[in-house]
Amino acid sequence: MLSPIVRAIYCAPTMTSKQKDIALGRQRFAARASGALWWAAERLLAFADLHLEKGTSYAAYGSLLPPYDTRDTLMRMAAEIERLRAQEGNGGDSHAASNTSL
Repeated sequence: MLSPIVRAIYCAPTMTSKQKDIALGRQRFAARASGALWWAAERLLAFADLHLEKGTSYAAYGSLLPPYDTRDTLMRMAAEIERLRAQEGNGGDSHAASNTSL
């Protein structure tokens, strides 16, 4: 059994609506507007394509990018977790809402 702790890996935002529900076999997922994927049955919030220290890495090769990529990525991840908490507290999935350790 998976722990109720949310595991996070960042995903770049691409959607304009709140979320798109997806069924794969018997499993249901929600592709969130932030680009994250929520698997309520396992209480897993997945992010992909992390850009941690991308600016620092590019600077080493002479390409100048703003040095805010890591901070921005972590802030966007935290904001998505907070949005999911708020959604669950206002009538979200009953299984997920029963466990407030998100």
